[in-house]
Amino acid sequence: MRNPFNPSFGIQPTVLLDREEVQSKLVKDIKALDTPYRTTLIYGNRGVGKTVFMNSVGKQIDQDPTWITIHLIIGDNMVGRLAEMIYQQSTNKIKKIFDQLSDINFEIGGLGLKFTLNDKQTSNYQLVLKKMLKILEKNNQKVLVMIDEAQEVTGMVELASVYQVMISEGLPISIIMTGLPKNVQDLQNNHVLTF
Repeated sequence: MRNPFNPSFGIQPTVLLDREEVQSKLVKDIKALDTPYRTTLIYGNRGVGKTVFMNSVGKQIDQDPTWITIHLIIGDNMVGRLAEMIYQQSTNKIKKIFDQLSDINFEIGGLGLKFTLNDKQTSNYQLVLKKMLKILEKNNQKVLVMIDEAQEVTGMVELASVYQVMISEGLPISIIMTGLPKNVQDLQNNHVLTF
């Protein structure tokens, strides 16, 4: 018999250890949007199952048609990429509403989505994301952002700052991140953030 717990790059094991109760509680808490668990940091040493646990939670939430689940990769312009992915994963009905925003044009090019603010400002992805989340809220849609191996890089700090603003305004967004203890600690201790 093959070992079902043999870790392999990006592959979900076929058998999970006894985490169903914790997973179900976290899914329920994230969906409630009024608990501190809408912002969840999972940290631990390599190979303990952080990513597997996060992916299991994400798959369970993704089964709910009122949720859009986004796997976001660490890097530059994470806020802009998040807005692009929300647009791409939204229903056609929601995309049509996004397309009707009077001051933002959504253009799908060969490499992704381009936002143009009609008043010729530099693209402000925080503004774009806020408007998109308000539309999603009116249509009973919510967003779960999943980030593996969170660390203190410019794009992550910007996303975390914008995320703090969005949840302070009651917008329908939650985040779950995994990371090594040192990387999570560095992110939490960033002078701009208040995790």
